[in-house]
This record gives sequence, C-alpha cells and structure tokens, in this order.
Amino acid sequence: MAANVKFDLSLKNAVKTNTVGTVNIVALAKQMSLLESFIHISTSFCQCGESVLEEHAYQTNVSAEVVIHMINTMTDQALEAIKSQLLDELQSIDRMTPLPAPIINPVGPFILSTQPGTGSFQDATTEKQIHFNSMVASWKEPVPGWVDNMNGPTGLIIGAGKGVIRSMLCNANYLTDIIPCDMAVNAVIAAAWQVGTKKSIKPIFLNATANQENPISWGDALEIGKEHVLANPFSRPLWYPGGRLTSSKILHWFAVLWLHTIPAYLLDILLIITGNKPFMVRIQSRVNIGLELLQYYTMKQWIFRNDNLRDLHHRLCPSDRETFFMDTKLISWNEYLLAYILGTRQYYLKDDPSTLPRARRIFMYLYFADCLLKIAFGVLVSWIMYTWIISAKPIIATLVETND
Repeated sequence: MAANVKFDLSLKNAVKTNTVGTVNIVALAKQMSLLESFIHISTSFCQCGESVLEEHAYQTNVSAEVVIHMINTMTDQALEAIKSQLLDELQSIDRMTPLPAPIINPVGPFILSTQPGTGSFQDATTEKQIHFNSMVASWKEPVPGWVDNMNGPTGLIIGAGKGVIRSMLCNANYLTDIIPCDMAVNAVIAAAWQVGTKKSIKPIFLNATANQENPISWGDALEIGKEHVLANPFSRPLWYPGGRLTSSKILHWFAVLWLHTIPAYLLDILLIITGNKPFMVRIQSRVNIGLELLQYYTMKQWIFRNDNLRDLHHRLCPSDRETFFMDTKLISWNEYLLAYILGTRQYYLKDDPSTLPRARRIFMYLYFADCLLKIAFGVLVSWIMYTWIISAKPIIATLVETND
C-alpha cells in the first residue's frame, strides 16, 4: 500500500516511486514460498473515463515494462514533451489485470502504480485488490476524528477553515467519495482473512467505498463542515472563513481573482512596507494549484459498485463484524464531520482543545472586521458608480442636444 499520492509529481518520479516500487514487491513476494495472502491497495480513481466502476479487472494494452523502459532511457525534457500523449494512452488503463506481466495503473491524472498479475505468483499465493475512495479521518479508532495528513478533503477543510480558500469549483449536488481510514484498515484486514481462507486461484477485487449506501453531497458536507468550523475555529486563521462552491468556471475565476489573488498581493505589499517577509502570494499559488488538480474530481460523478465489500462484511461472524467494522450506513455525517473538524484541529494542526475559547474570540473579531471590509468595499463601489454617473451627465446631455 506504500505509494506517493501527490497529484503533481513528475512522470519520472511517479513511475519510479509507485510503479517500480510495486514491481520490486512482486519480485520479493515470488521468493516467499509460504506466502498465503497478497493484498494490493489502490485508489478508486484510476479508471476516470468510466462512470460506473465495477469490481473486476480492466484490460489494457500498455505494459509496465514499456513505461519503465521509457523512464530509464529518456531524458526529462523528452518525457515532458510526450507526457500528454502518454497520459492520453493511459486513460484506458485501470486496475490490476490478471496477466503474467504487471501492468501500469494511473492513480489520478499523473500518478502511476503497477498491479501484479496472478500469473506472477503461480499457485503459491492468492491475491486481492482493494480500491479506496479518498480516505479521511477515523470514525472510531484510534479515536474519533484522528487524521495525520492534509491529503484530500482534509486540506480543503484546513484551507477553508483558516480563511484561505474562499471559492471552489465543484458541483454541490454530486456525491463525495470518502471513507473513514479505520474502516479502510478494517477492510484490508478482513480481505486478508478472506484470501487466506478462501484459497481462490483468481484475483478478488473489492471497492471500499461509501457513496451508495450512505450518500452525502459536496454541498451538504460543506454546509455541515462550515457550521462546525465556525463553532470550533482553528487557531491562527488568516481571515474569517467564507466563500462558496460554484459549478461555473467564470464565477470561480472571478472569485479566485478577487478573493484569493488580489488580497494576497495586497497583504504581501503591506508586509513588505512594514518590513516583514511576504508569504501570501506563495501560499495562494500553492492553493490554486491544488484546487485546479482537485476540481477534476469535484466536477465529475462516479458510481462505485461494492457488492464484494458488502459480501465480505456479511461473511464475518457477529463479534468480528463489530471489531472490524466497515458498514458505512452506520455513519451519522453530522456527528462524523464534527469529530473530523475537532480531530483535524487537535491531531494534525496540534491545536490543544484548551485553545478553543481564545480561537472563538479571535473569530469574533475577524467576523466584525470581515463585515466592516465588506461595507467599506460596498461604499467604495457605490461611490465610484455615483462619481461616474455624475461625471457622465454633461456628456449625456450634450449627446442628447446634438441628436435633437
């Protein structure tokens, strides 16, 4: 399951890390004559051209050997020149294909990883492939809301909660594709048990997803999350949280310009004048790059079939079903998102719960400052329009007299 999940890796680094790394693990597994179970974990977003993702292999004509050879023999400049063409060819490549040779698997638009074929293991091992949506904070274990990275929605929560992200290109009616990390871990453990006891000679595919049994839309998640962030603010915010989702690229462009870019330059200019080091333009540049990468996933809708996950859950005995919980229907999104916000605050941002009263006071000050800024901006716009109308009256009168 080790892979680099950054979406902006260079093609060479992505292949060397994810593809070659998996090939090496396959080579190691071939030497383990007593190996009973081999589980490979991937992302669900690896066959983005399909609207419905089934739990089976998707064939491809591109082999890992070909791509690895290109990476090892071509210069960085040459790879950049053909990257778009190569990625277009890889769009049809999905999950592990049961062929003797490994194949290459795109994880997102730029990240690649291989999936080993069952022929590589002959009869010595049985194999299972698990695909996850975006893994997010834990539901129960080790504690509710535990999270230790900024991947996926966690980065959005932090950026929006600190007032940095104020617009996001997203269809609010589309369903989010997330699963708590502890449920994902439980699915892995149960899958290893299934493989070790079932002794299937064919690979088993499992989608560990939640969007069908217990759906929540981007819009609902945003509203619930915003409510909890305002009630439990992060420490050291840059501004009072605000903004909204939009599916209009034009509105999003204007929002980024007025709410992200221009304020960042103004603040950096103020910092330079006061003798401080500017940082906001750099931060906003990174934020905008991240939003551009994520909008591919927030502007599309996929349906993930997970019959195998449900079957695996029902195969467990009652006590194991309770220990290795993976039933997403039990999640209350309101309670979960509250734990997610508090967990992000405490475990990733290292904001002790004792800092909440002070953070709430700061949020109150920022709220009034945000209101005053909006009023001032409204007055400025009104004054500019009034001045323009007054100055234009003589010109309009002259034109009218000339026409008469």
